[in-house]
Parts: sequence; structure tokens; C-alpha cells
Amino acid sequence: MEGVEEIKQVEYGITERDERTIEYCNGYLTALCQVCQEAGIDEEIISDLIYRMLRNFVYSIKRNILLEDKNE
Repeated sequence: MEGVEEIKQVEYGITERDERTIEYCNGYLTALCQVCQEAGIDEEIISDLIYRMLRNFVYSIKRNILLEDKNE
């Protein structure tokens, strides 16, 4: 597609710990979404909250990976 940069596929080894962390995050975000919907919070605000939480989650993972690499 024109104007779209191709992203190279990279394979990462996902550990059992990573899977548990992802499952925890998924469950937490699902519960948060349900609570917000039941409270009548606007969908746009819910999306913004989830985006911010996922962004922080990714930064946390990236920081941990860098710390692990530094310690090796």
C-alpha cells in the first residue's frame, strides 16, 4: 500500500511468565472496561484510559527487557 511502511516480522520468545503477565493484563483491562461501561462512562474516555494503560504496560516491559540485557 502506498504511504505505508512495511514492518518486518520479528519473532520473540514468549516465556510462561510473559504469558501470565499478558493474561493478567487482559483480565484487568476487561474488568476495567466492564466497570466503566456499567458506570456509564463514555466509550471515548474508556478507549483513552485503555490506550494509556497499554502504553504504560509496554513501556514497563521495554524497561524490564533493557534492565535484563544490562544485567547480563
